[in-house]
Amino acid sequence: MATTTRPMRLHPDTHDEATQIAALRRVQPSDVIAEAWREYMEKHREEFAKDLETLAELLRDDTINGVAEFVNRTNKARAAAAVKRLNGDGDGVCDDTEPEPSHA
Repeated sequence: MATTTRPMRLHPDTHDEATQIAALRRVQPSDVIAEAWREYMEKHREEFAKDLETLAELLRDDTINGVAEFVNRTNKARAAAAVKRLNGDGDGVCDDTEPEPSHA
C-alpha cells in the first residue's frame, strides 16, 4: 500500500513507546501505529456497526433531536479531558463511559 505523510498529534508517551517498539521490530513507528489502528478497528467493528444502525433508525424515524443527542453524547467527557490536558492534570484521556441516552 502506498503511504503518504500526514501530521498526527500523539501523546508524547505514545510516541516514545511506538518509537521504541519500532526500533525493536526494525520497522518505522508509523508501521506500529498503523498496525495498532487496524487492530483497534477490527476489535471495535461491531460497536461501530451498532452505532451506524442506531443512527439509521433515528434517521428513519425522523427524530433529528435524537440524532443530535446521539452524535453529541460524548461531548462532556471530551471537553473534560481537554480541560485536564490544558491544565496539565492527569493524562487527558477521554473516558467515554458516560451512559448513552435512551432512544426508545
